[in-house]
Formats: sequence, structure tokens, C-alpha cells
Amino acid sequence: SAYQELVKRNLFARGFAKALNEIELKAITFDRQGTAQAWFRVDSRGTTQTISVGQNVPVPLHDIAVMQILPNKVLVHVNQEPYWLSLGQSIGQVAAVTYSAEASPSDDPAAVSGAEESTVSEATALENTAATAASAES
Repeated sequence: SAYQELVKRNLFARGFAKALNEIELKAITFDRQGTAQAWFRVDSRGTTQTISVGQNVPVPLHDIAVMQILPNKVLVHVNQEPYWLSLGQSIGQVAAVTYSAEASPSDDPAAVSGAEESTVSEATALENTAATAASAES
């Protein structure tokens, strides 16, 4: 939806980043049946929530779902974007690394948008080239 795109594009807008930096993976536990739980600090007061695979971390502003729990890391989807968290990391830390690696050197949203469009154009050009090559072989 348009709202999800807005959240995705403005992940580090004031308020959004603060909330993500407060959500930190503190522990990973397994019970006797082997059921895993991820322990998240969810606010600056140190409130901890234990979350199983398939559950959401109960925080405002973001949709954070726990997708997979391994002994040393947890896969979460933040507003449908996947991130791996290791013990002691906050979602803000791993999302910032991913975001800065994907973004252009410019902080101009138009430049980032242009980079996305360029990638789509390149992918379309590659598909067209592959289709042309396939039809030439027939």
C-alpha cells in the first residue's frame, strides 16, 4: 500500500529511527522441546518481550515480524524488509547499514528514487536482451 511505501522510504525519519534503535536483540533461548524464542528490549526503559517465530514485536510505528530464529541470529521483517540481527544489535543498527549500502551518496530522496528507476531500467533491458537472444535461437 502507499502507507507501507512511505514507511519504507522514510525508515530513518525522526521518530522512526529512534524507535528502531531501541529495539535490540538481547537473548535467544530454546526450551526442552526445541522451541526458540527471541528476547527483545523494546524501549528505553528496558522493557523486554519474548517473541516466537511467526509473532510480531509489539511496537508502534513499525510492523516487525520474527521469521526465523537460529542459535546466534534472528531474521526479522521490518515493514516487510528482511534483516538479520545478532545478539546485542538493534534493528536500527542493521537497517542503517543496509540502508546506507543501498542508498546513493546523496541524501536527496530524488537521487535515491532515480537510482531505483535506473536499476529497474537495467533489469528490463537485460530481460529484453535475453528475450531477443532466445527468439534469435529459434
